[in-house]
Amino acid sequence: MWVSAGEYARHAGITVQAVYLRLHAGHLGDGICRHGGRYLIEPAAADAAFANRGRPCNSRAAQLEARLMAFPDQLAPELEGMDATYIRVALSRVILDLIA
Repeated sequence: MWVSAGEYARHAGITVQAVYLRLHAGHLGDGICRHGGRYLIEPAAADAAFANRGRPCNSRAAQLEARLMAFPDQLAPELEGMDATYIRVALSRVILDLIA
């Protein structure tokens, strides 16, 4: 079932502007068609295409996520037995180092 960009935005829990950004970036794949001056979106196909192509691996968020996922094994021995405040400070320093 084809829906408008606004209806797809409500379905996906994002703004209409984010739908158009995904659409123009090619992240919705074959889940779109143009009908006159409107875009129509097939939610299931668009969701599947976005899951496969949604976040480019060169995006800063994806790089940060990949780096943070590598840290638990390295941080676990250092943080074991420490209080929550120390752990928060240690993690925030790691994150700040990664994004700087």
